[in-house]
Amino acid sequence: MLAAIFAEARRVLTGAQDIEIVEQQDTRLVWRTGERETVADQRLRAVMSNGRVLARFDAIQSIDIRRMQRGDAPEVWDVSLALGGRSRVRVACSTDATDASILAARLSTITGKKVQAVR
Repeated sequence: MLAAIFAEARRVLTGAQDIEIVEQQDTRLVWRTGERETVADQRLRAVMSNGRVLARFDAIQSIDIRRMQRGDAPEVWDVSLALGGRSRVRVACSTDATDASILAARLSTITGKKVQAVR
């Protein structure tokens, strides 16, 4: 019970959500963070959320993982698609480094883009 209370407090303070892989096929990856469901579809060559294209595979330069920590708040792992220059699309944010790494690796497999740790 206490662990659940701390987990909820951490989620509220950091804005991070659990990453749940909903579906994984050779050409399609679906994951959920909170209320948001996101799809990477190799056939459509796009990453989409709520029917809206977030990024086309051709525009993605890399899958970035960024460790963020503000003050005394717990560390958060941000997974985003680097689109060039300073343009990024966040696709997940979690307090669990393993979940973020797994998502990034699976996105890399679907999109053919490299994963990189950024500061």
